[in-house]
Amino acid sequence: MKARGHVQCGVTQGVPGFSNPDDKGNWIGFDVDICRAVAAAALGNADAVKYTPLSNTERFTALQSGEVDILSRTTTRTLNRDTALGLNFAPVVFYDGQGFMVRETSGLKSAMELNGAAVCVSAGSTTELNLADYFKANGMTYSPVRFEKADEVLAAYDAGRCDVYTSDLSGLAARRLVMQNPAEHVMIGVAVFNGALMAEVVRGGLQAIPKGQYEAATAQGMGYWRMMGFIILPQALRLVIPGLVNTYVAIIKDATLVLIIGLFDLLGIVQAGVADANWLSASVTKTGYVFAGLGFWILCFGLSRWSMRLERQLGARAGR
Repeated sequence: MKARGHVQCGVTQGVPGFSNPDDKGNWIGFDVDICRAVAAAALGNADAVKYTPLSNTERFTALQSGEVDILSRTTTRTLNRDTALGLNFAPVVFYDGQGFMVRETSGLKSAMELNGAAVCVSAGSTTELNLADYFKANGMTYSPVRFEKADEVLAAYDAGRCDVYTSDLSGLAARRLVMQNPAEHVMIGVAVFNGALMAEVVRGGLQAIPKGQYEAATAQGMGYWRMMGFIILPQALRLVIPGLVNTYVAIIKDATLVLIIGLFDLLGIVQAGVADANWLSASVTKTGYVFAGLGFWILCFGLSRWSMRLERQLGARAGR
């Protein structure tokens, strides 16, 4: 890379906000800025970057063959990819979930109403695998319409070749903006799948432990399991508590409570009450939403207070 004088960066084939060429042909976006940061750190010049647009099926082969130096694009981190491809994943820089986009005229309000739908999806992606898992888990059928390139998937959906378009939520929102009539399309199923949030929080805690802690434990004659149980994990746990609690709070806010505690969705109950003619009034509507908001606040505030208490307890033990 230093010998050739530039970073060869693999990016998407065009996702507004992440990596796409502007009117002058210059690549811009979040993923592009990461490429520029790598070039600035390695070569001292943020502009010393050349971009290679890659599809889902091309990206890993291009990196393995040396066609690109790094991938800075949508690439879900999985156990298989982390161990079987011979590649190193850098820290995750963007968390996302998978959802569906449908035409507003379809009248669909939930992903649970997609039984028998034709779904446009990118071939060779975890999106395709998650799609199969979701429909199987919910006892529904679907007809996948696969394309290798993201532009082909969007064009097929926009042309009416499928009923549904599934991708990362950020990608759906970005591509919706470039469609012929963006207002005619809506996203549902937010979010069907969220990837590896807990694992990355714990991984970050383990990586934050100084290398000297491992070396000191080894010098004291500790085996691997004793070192992890008495030295590394207690310190890592204290570091990851805020991140884990934040993740749980996000789950409480973003997911239906039926998936968490086996109760009806709180907001769903309020909305059902508001729609009932026997309960329809301005005061009932306000009271219902205030109650729902108070319930979520109590859950989230309680979690935050508990996490702070646990951090103080662990900190006191570490200081002894």
